[in-house]
Amino acid sequence: MYKRFVIYPPRISCEEVQRLKQSFKDIGKHCFIAKRDGEYSPQKDDLIIGWGYSREPVWSRKAEDIQVAWINHYSKILNSVDKLETFKLLSKRNIPIPRLTYSYAVAQSWLDQGNIVFARKTATGCHGEGITVCQPDDKLPHSLFYTKFISNVLEYRVYVLRDKVIDVLEKRKINDVKHDPYIKGDEAHG
Repeated sequence: MYKRFVIYPPRISCEEVQRLKQSFKDIGKHCFIAKRDGEYSPQKDDLIIGWGYSREPVWSRKAEDIQVAWINHYSKILNSVDKLETFKLLSKRNIPIPRLTYSYAVAQSWLDQGNIVFARKTATGCHGEGITVCQPDDKLPHSLFYTKFISNVLEYRVYVLRDKVIDVLEKRKINDVKHDPYIKGDEAHG
């Protein structure tokens, strides 16, 4: 079977990643964390676990050449990291998403009607990166796309493994961290 278990996360310091690594060690399995640009050298008996990181690692070509097994390949993770891809996939399955437009004029009309609008400069930002929260009297910046704010809605992080939901956590604001009141932090609770 697999001799080594390799976790490929965006941040090594992530608490969940450290817990997963420890879980493997607790059952006597060799596990380590591979950095995107690190010195990891894939071996045929490795199992790489993609943990929320969609960027291609520098060692990916070697992993593909020797057909290393992956759980949550980085290319699949892009579907959840990229908000536009996520919205497309959710819409196809009739799961409600925020109103979205690429049109500056449409977004301006939302503001003119008294709505709060998120101007998004990137589809892949996290922790509110690339979002400008626009109130009705604000000047709307030109952005990649815009979403209309939905009040009193809970936000969730859904963990998927091989097309199956394995965990759902509610996203909440991080305590003692200054954030825009309309943007959730990166803390999730089960």
